Amino acid sequence: MIERVLVGTLGRPHGLRGDLSVWIRTDAPELRFAPGSALVAEPGGRRLSVRDSRWNSGVLLLSFEKVADRSAAESLRGLDLWAEVALDDEPDEDDVFHDRRLLGLAVRDAGGVPVGQ
Repeated sequence: MIERVLVGTLGRPHGLRGDLSVWIRTDAPELRFAPGSALVAEPGGRRLSVRDSRWNSGVLLLSFEKVADRSAAESLRGLDLWAEVALDDEPDEDDVFHDRRLLGLAVRDAGGVPVGQ
């Protein structure tokens, strides 16, 4: 099974060739924004393929296939980027987890008394 996870929000265009800044909302930008990565831009459901990603003064810049100029990039500004990942996708480290795995877990106070879900 596949689920969508929010990985970023597109910011303002950078330059004239269609690059956009991105507000990163993932712990793995090198994976989620690698060239060739497929993303879904919402609202609208437009599918985007990452052509290139690069850092510029501490800001990640993305370019996409079929987004060739600043005007095309401006039309994407503010859209959320979602990646489709397998439900069983887990981090390699033992003490690391995806926050989406917290949904539905029991919550207990410091004394072990259940306080909710």
